[in-house]
Formats: sequence, structure tokens, C-alpha cells
Amino acid sequence: MSDDSAGRVTVWVEDARGATGTKNAGGGRSRATKALIPVEILKKNLATLTGQVGEVFEHVKAVGAFELDEVSLQVEVNAEGGLEILGTGGRVGGSGAVTLKFKKAQG
Repeated sequence: MSDDSAGRVTVWVEDARGATGTKNAGGGRSRATKALIPVEILKKNLATLTGQVGEVFEHVKAVGAFELDEVSLQVEVNAEGGLEILGTGGRVGGSGAVTLKFKKAQG
């Protein structure tokens, strides 16, 4: 790890400006830009997001005869370290997204 990446996470983000670099884990070609995001920014933004998700689902106990056991969200990291929940019908396919799974605590 080089000195300029210490304390940072490398994230490849879609480049709408048409950068010349390409990167695609699936073997295809797409335009992407490398972003070095400080770990502290990701930690802060993840703490904020998970706190908000907790508030949203705090009072959801049951749906009819079913109990909510797990919530799964697709989250995308942008070039600034912001976290965005991906919905259906969005502009992103989700292939570069992180899946966060929250399971009901036992006890």
C-alpha cells in the first residue's frame, strides 16, 4: 500500500465524464475512475445510514402472520464516500453495490 492510500479505501466509480480508464470485475469494459476515500468518512456515513435504517424499521414487528426476521439493502458508495440505497428501476444495475443484511437480534 502506498503512502497516499494509507487510511483510505479504493473504490472504482462510474465516470460520467468519459474517462479513459476502464475497470470491470465481470470482464466487460466500462468507464470508471479510481477514488481513494478516507476510512473515517466511510465509517461516519455507514454509521449514519445504519442509524437511519434502524429508525425506519424500529417499529416493524410483523406483517400479518409473519414476523420480520431480516432486511437486505443494496448500497452504493459514491466518489465522495457517500452511501446511497439502491431501489428498483434505478439507473444502476447494482453490480458494484454492497449488500447490507440486518438480522433480528436473538434474545
